[in-house]
Amino acid sequence: MLLNVLSQYLCCRQSGQFCHVITDVIVVKGRIVRSPVTGRYEPFYPAWKRSLFRYAVSVPAICLCLSGVFASLWGILELQSWVNHRVKAGSVPFFCTYLPKVLLAISISVLDDVYKRIAVWLNDKGLYMYLLILPSVLQ
Repeated sequence: MLLNVLSQYLCCRQSGQFCHVITDVIVVKGRIVRSPVTGRYEPFYPAWKRSLFRYAVSVPAICLCLSGVFASLWGILELQSWVNHRVKAGSVPFFCTYLPKVLLAISISVLDDVYKRIAVWLNDKGLYMYLLILPSVLQ
């Protein structure tokens, strides 16, 4: 299937922009220049655009994720302390001491999935060129 899609490769250049169209595969637009490293033609984005995305989107997203981890861990530790105090007082059964541990395991799993999605999105936005393969190509 991949060879069939690649064999339908079509490249059109208009006013210094490029657009690769492979039936249902779309490639991000950008100015095309020859790479000094590989010698191949690649899309080029100015350093200020990459820096702007890095400092305006990537860094705040990372800080937000770290804040979320800190807040959830702090909340679970406070809950564990409160449950331990209640168990010692005898107002809560002993098996309730496992509740914060279960919540920690669930929060780790949920946050892992969220961070993975954010990381993939940031990675895709940071690439100079990437393919968006629509479901009709995969059939």
